[in-house]
Amino acid sequence: SNQNNSNSLFLFGYFNYLGIETNENHEKAFNLFINASKKNQILAQYYVGICYLYGRGTLKNEKLAFEYFVKVANKDYTAGQIFLGCCYEDGIGIKKDLKMAFYWYEKAANNENIIAIYNLGICYKDGVGVEKDYNKSFKLFEKSAKGGDLDGITMLGFCYICGIGTNVNNQKAFELFQKSADLGNKVAPYNLGIMYEYGRGIKKDIDKAVYWYKKSAKQGYQKAQ
Repeated sequence: SNQNNSNSLFLFGYFNYLGIETNENHEKAFNLFINASKKNQILAQYYVGICYLYGRGTLKNEKLAFEYFVKVANKDYTAGQIFLGCCYEDGIGIKKDLKMAFYWYEKAANNENIIAIYNLGICYKDGVGVEKDYNKSFKLFEKSAKGGDLDGITMLGFCYICGIGTNVNNQKAFELFQKSADLGNKVAPYNLGIMYEYGRGIKKDIDKAVYWYKKSAKQGYQKAQ
């Protein structure tokens, strides 16, 4: 019954957090998350971390956010492992440690999380906490793209354009950027603009290039502006 109690506390908090059937109230949500987290409710502990990270319903506190992500990551909660990896990569609430960032992304990727698989691909591409390995990064982007991750689809296109871990294939890159752009990725329209402007993987078409650059800029992608 203790478990049921903590679950309902969490759900009540979650409804307040998102404003489901109630007015959005982050402070109330935060307090409910805290209460449920004391009863070891994993999702509540994760959301306490999120609240501290972004200052929702409480004062922003990166150190406490980090501590809550450690709690849930050690319980094999994948989203917590990804956030913990981000904390280590960007020095949020803890000293920057790229090896530890890699360690937690890998843990989450082993749980088949497509965002973590993408992050791990970036680590191998850029040598973040591990030696660069383009073949591994390509395979990870491919896996993340197959799982439907928009960043993964876009980055796979980038690999095909630049020949990262694979042969250059402009046609494939174009198709991937098109798919990602249609699904709402911000970077893909910019890449499509480049392909139309220079005629890579598609017939050169300046009007279409301008169309995609504008679309990308509208979505807030800096380079296109």
